[in-house]
Amino acid sequence: MRKLVSVSAAAAQTGQPARRIREWCATGKLECERDAAGWLIGEDLLEGVRALGSERAHIATDHRAVALALPATIDLDVGAEVAKRLGLGLESVSLSRLAIDGREYVVAVWPARIGLGDLTALATLADEFDGELLDGMATGG
Repeated sequence: MRKLVSVSAAAAQTGQPARRIREWCATGKLECERDAAGWLIGEDLLEGVRALGSERAHIATDHRAVALALPATIDLDVGAEVAKRLGLGLESVSLSRLAIDGREYVVAVWPARIGLGDLTALATLADEFDGELLDGMATGG
């Protein structure tokens, strides 16, 4: 029988924030099961959690980021901040709202062009406000 662990146990074992693991479960990036208490992860998938964390760390350095999701509750003009950090005009950044597993985000999207400002500044902003850089790696279907 497959052994399942809670999100908090997976977070403790992998060093990834529990919030991020819950979002990976909710979005299907990580195979999880749900019970009344929340998400459960197969103990055999913990290495996959570590790999997702490593992949996430490379989004900014590989210049793959094309969007930034920050909690909707923060007091920040997200569009203006993204435009400033990327050296773009305000008109180049689009905003929308997104809910993941019951948590609402403001999502800033900009054109995917090489040579945009410092994406590591956006990675820092994401970490500061408990948000996520979203990569532009498309998968066909």
